Amino acid sequence: MLIRQSAEDGLSSEYMKILYAKLTKEESALICERMRLVRETKPRIAEILELTVDPKQDPLAQRVFGYLLEGRVILVDNIRRRISEACIHKIPDLELLPHQGPELEIEWIDHRDDSLINRLPLSAFQKKLPELDFEEISIWHEGLSEWIALHKIKRMVLGS
Repeated sequence: MLIRQSAEDGLSSEYMKILYAKLTKEESALICERMRLVRETKPRIAEILELTVDPKQDPLAQRVFGYLLEGRVILVDNIRRRISEACIHKIPDLELLPHQGPELEIEWIDHRDDSLINRLPLSAFQKKLPELDFEEISIWHEGLSEWIALHKIKRMVLGS
């Protein structure tokens, strides 16, 4: 909620935020899970498709990412630049391996005071997230090419 301070009050004519936009623990968990998936999937997509550009600039990479987010298993034909869905039960020796790396670390900026907060592991950030005003936060983590406003991530993940 925003209120406007008027010049009649002897204050400048500015808007002041009085209620913060907060996320629930469940919303925070969904958002953090998406951040983890982006970190793990984006470099792998670039490798599989032999991309020389950021995967978000490549329509095929975007389609592959969407399929993977839906939990689909895909086959990639790099020569024809085609993808197709695979049935796991038709590939007898297929083994899906979990990511084996360090926990994702998140950096964020609170735009109310432009303070850079040091890195936090994703699990600690997920616990802190419900305390933050998501409209005032931008984040960066491995797998992102630039800082992104948290409210944009919320909209992508939760649709609102």
